[in-house]
Amino acid sequence: ERTEKLPMGSIKNIVSEPIEEHDDYHILALQLGPTEASRYWIYWVPAQYVDAIKDTVLGKWQPF
Repeated sequence: ERTEKLPMGSIKNIVSEPIEEHDDYHILALQLGPTEASRYWIYWVPAQYVDAIKDTVLGKWQPF
C-alpha cells in the first residue's frame, strides 16, 4: 500500500505556497515535529482546498 496514514494530532503546523505559473495549485507542507526538517511535502493541492485542510486539521481560530 502506498498510502501513508498520519494521526491528525501529530501535525503541528501546515504551510502552503502557490506553484509558480499555476496559481490554482499549491505545495502543502505538514509539519510533524518542532523544526522545518520535519515537514512532509504534498504537491499539486488545489488552491480552493488549502484553507479547508488547515481548518480541519488545525481547527478554526476564533476571532476575539
